[in-house]
Parts: sequence; C-alpha cells; structure tokens
Amino acid sequence: MEVLQAGPSHIGVAIGQDPEALSRSSRPISNNRRRYSEQASKVSENSNNSLQDWLREQTHVIGSRKRNNSAETEEITDDSPVSSGLTSTNEHDSLMLAITCHDKGARIEEDGRFEKAIKYHEKGLEIRSKVLGRNHFDTAISCVRVASVYSKMGESGFDRALEYYHRALPVFLNGHYSDRDVDIDADADAETVAITNKSRSKASINTHSTAGIRANIGSLHYRKGEYHDSLQNYRMALSTLNQDISIRIKNKSKFDKIRIEIAAILNTIGTIYSKWPEIDVGGKEAMSHYNQSLKIREKILGKKHPETLATYNNIGSVHFNLGTFDAAMKYFKRALPHRAGSKRGTVKAMRKRLAKQRSVLDNVDYDHTTSKTYSNIGSVHFKKEDFERCLHYYTEALRLQEIENEDSASKSVDKELSAATTYSNIASAYNKQGDYETSLDYHARALEIREAELGDHIDTATSFYNIGFLHFQHDNYDLSLEAHQKSLNIRLRVLDENNEDVASSYNCIGISYYHLGFYSEAIESHLRAIKVEETVCGTNHPRTGMSYNNVGTAYYKNREYDLALPNYMNALVIKKNTIGPNHRDMYSLYSNIGATYWRKRDKDEAAIWFRKA
Repeated sequence: MEVLQAGPSHIGVAIGQDPEALSRSSRPISNNRRRYSEQASKVSENSNNSLQDWLREQTHVIGSRKRNNSAETEEITDDSPVSSGLTSTNEHDSLMLAITCHDKGARIEEDGRFEKAIKYHEKGLEIRSKVLGRNHFDTAISCVRVASVYSKMGESGFDRALEYYHRALPVFLNGHYSDRDVDIDADADAETVAITNKSRSKASINTHSTAGIRANIGSLHYRKGEYHDSLQNYRMALSTLNQDISIRIKNKSKFDKIRIEIAAILNTIGTIYSKWPEIDVGGKEAMSHYNQSLKIREKILGKKHPETLATYNNIGSVHFNLGTFDAAMKYFKRALPHRAGSKRGTVKAMRKRLAKQRSVLDNVDYDHTTSKTYSNIGSVHFKKEDFERCLHYYTEALRLQEIENEDSASKSVDKELSAATTYSNIASAYNKQGDYETSLDYHARALEIREAELGDHIDTATSFYNIGFLHFQHDNYDLSLEAHQKSLNIRLRVLDENNEDVASSYNCIGISYYHLGFYSEAIESHLRAIKVEETVCGTNHPRTGMSYNNVGTAYYKNREYDLALPNYMNALVIKKNTIGPNHRDMYSLYSNIGATYWRKRDKDEAAIWFRKA
C-alpha cells in the first residue's frame, strides 16, 4: 500500500517573499522607471512578435517616454545596441528593458508556456549581466527567475535550474548587503530611523534569500531522488534561517514568519528521512524533525491550520511505515479538519470551506491534505484487513480529489498523481475482495495518469507491475508476461540494472514463462534475477534463495535434472541459514529435491528427502 505525505512541494518555489520582490523592495524604482515599465507592458500584452521584434518595440516605448520627459535625451534608433538587448550608452534604459523582459516572461509563465517564458527571462539576465556584471545582486535575481521557470518544466529542466541557482548563490553568500543589525536610539529622528530600518531590511533580505535558494536547490535534488544532496541543502537553509532570526529578533511578527518557515524546512527534512532505506534510522530522524515542526506550527498557527494538519498526516505516515498502525490512525484522524463522517465532510461543506480558504490563505493546499489523509486512513484499514471501511475512505479521498481538481484554477500534477495513488490502492482493496475486473479497471486508471504525467518513471513501472501481478493471480499468464515486460523495460531505463525492483521483474517474467511452458526462457530470466540479487542482496538472502528454487524448478520441468539439483541445493543452504531447517517453507523444497533424485533414478536418496518433507 502507498501512503501520501505532504513533503517539499508545500514549501513552494521560494521561501517567504519572492526574491525578485525582495530585490525591488530594497531599491525602489523611481516613478519614471515604473511608468516606463507599465507602458511597455501594456503595449506588449497582445503582441505575438518574435523576441527580437518585441525587444525593438520595447526600446521604442522606453525611448519615446524618455523623449517626452527630456528634450535632451538621445534618440534611440532601430539599430541601437539596446534594441537587440545589449547595453546602450544609457544604462538606465537597458536596465528598464531587462525589467520589462522579466515582466513579459512572468506573464507568459502564468499561462504555462515555460519554453517561451525562458527566452524572455534569459534575455533579461543577459542585459543585466552586461550592464551590471555577473556578481551584481540584480543579476543574481535574474538567475533565480530563470531557475524558477526551469524547475517548473519537470525533469527536463531540473539540471538547468540547479545550474542557475548555483550561479546566483555566491552573490548572496558574499554578503551583497550588510549583515549588521544596528540599534536605534530612542530619540533618533525620522530620517535616522528610516536609514537604520533599511539597513536591517537589507541584511534580512540577503540572509532570507540565501535560505530560499538553498531550499529550492534542496527541493530539486529531492525531486531527482538525490536525498543526501537534498538533505545537505535543506540543513544549510535551516542554519541560514536561524541567522535570519537573530537579525529580526526585535520584530515579533517577522520573527514568527521565519519560525513558520523553519517549521516548513523541518517538515521537509522529516520527509527526506522518511525515504531513507534503513527504515528504523530514517523513521526515528523523520519523527524527530516532524515533531519539531509540529511544535512550532501548533504554537504559532494553531492545531487546525492546514500546515499543522499536514504535519499530523506526515507523523501518521511514519508510524504507518514502522508498522504501528494504531498510532498512525490516531495522527491521521488529527489531520482531518473535521470529524470523519460529520456533516462538515459533505461535498457542499467541502466546497464552501475550500472557497473560504482561498480567500484567506494563499497557496495553501488545505483540502489536498484532507484527501491524502482520507486515503491514508483507508490504508490503515487495508492493513487491518477491514476492506469495506478501507474502500469507504479511499472513495472519500477520490471524491475530495475530484472537488480539488474542479475548483483549481489550473491543473496540478501533484493532485493528478495523488489520484493515481488512490486508484492503485482501491484496485488492491478490490483484488483482496476477489473482484478482478474492478481491480483491473482501477489499476488501468492509475496507469493512464502516470503514463501521461510521468512517462518512463518508476511509478509507471509499478503500475505495469501491479497489472501483471493481477493477471498472474487470475491465470492470465500471457497478459501478465506482457505487463511485466513493460515494467522491466521502464525499470532498466530509469534504474541501475543492479536493483531489487529489476530482480523482481526478472522473477515475475520467469514465472510467467514457466506457466506458459517456455522453460528455457524462464531459466534465462531467473538466472538474470539471481545475478542481480547476489549483487544487491547478497548470496545468503531469502530473495536469492527463492530465485535459486525457481530456476531449479524450471530446469526440472525442462528435464535438465543435473542442473536442477545444484540450484535446489543452493536454495537449501540459503533457506537453512535464514529461516532454519524446520520451517514449514522448507518442506516444499525437500519435496522438490526428492523428486529430482527420483527422476535421476536414485530412489534411496529420493526416499530420504521425501521423508523430510
């Protein structure tokens, strides 16, 4: 079963304020510059021209506005350097053009046209780099904007996003702004107070932006499955935010804001640890960080705030993975904004609450967490083999996910993938009830979403694997073989060949071939599984022992008894070391060895093994 967590996606593209907004608030644009930008934006709103034509158009807009304000302004012609995005003798106009490029890119970005938006943002970056230099704060801000768009393009843009974030990071780390906090005298005049507050603002902006970039780098590594690199960057973001607290300590409201962001980082670190291969170590660390996050969120936000509810859900997920299902259920129920089954859970109430939430809390996925929690409660009931209640909660989760997608202004990939997980879980529950057709239908729905949203991805491979396993359980071995082959092909493309999932696919393909009567093909698949398992799991692991038993059985059916026997013996040694000689699973192996000796016409040896069975 799969449980759903609220992880790094809840942090967003940047922590706190958008870095570009921080840059502008620290150095206000003059009224004239603002008018240039506003007029240029209006003229270009409906323009479908090429980038070069658009740049030339914006140059004329900026130039005409300036000529209206000053008779002494130099005329800008079509072949002026700034018309192609290069520096002019007037750096002011070039920098205004850079701002207009970013504004245009942002509007295109809102429409989801990321490839085109990138061109405008990169042109803004190019202009600032030429006018201000690579190490200027505004150039670094442009790098952040370019990186942000690449990060929205999915896996194809992750490496480029990391490249631009790493290009911006040294500018913030080098302390473009002063990191000193200055005391204000009680009798200081207004001008002194304003200057001092500006100094504080700059110091905080620099520290805060550094934390945001670190978190964004961490988020990209997380999405790439590089958890160690992700953890390292989130830890550095956490350290930087703690520095920010020391700068803002005298302003309580801002202090609370940073504390909330620290809680988000702690929550994310907990999610990374929950992915750790050593579940006991990872679970302990995940629980520790989730509880630290929860303490902050309960105190500042309250127990019914969406972010607090998400943390309850995550703690429940850790308990689920550790097998402590009663504790998991307790936290999952805390994560619900209302009592399960109450009138507040009706469709009408959910829509009303979602609308209210959007009017008060920007960018908080309130009911998305609720649907995840319903799905997770269903998974606990699945583990307890209460399939009726399990299906009830899965169906409720699906209903909420449909409401979320209907009310969303734009399509959310995360929500689509959450629905795919719920479909897969519903399929497993129906299969447990013996409803093969319905189970297959829900697995197919999950696969359709994953193929559309993820393409060749480990989750897509898992859907094919689940379908193959379902067909096998109902003796449809040809369909099982086809699905497992597709799962294997994806796993070989996205994983290292020496991976347990790859070995599982080889074994399932071998078993399907075996039941279809293609014993030579079955032998080949099981031998490949053994090669992977000995590398990944070791020569004394139960999985390796199972594969030796499988290949021995395939050799036996192929009447190659001299090859079947040593494989059965290898399985015997491993099983004796792992489960002991008197375990009930040993009896079938004893019988297989006896049957092989019987086929070799060694009846005395066969009798010895049959007596053990």
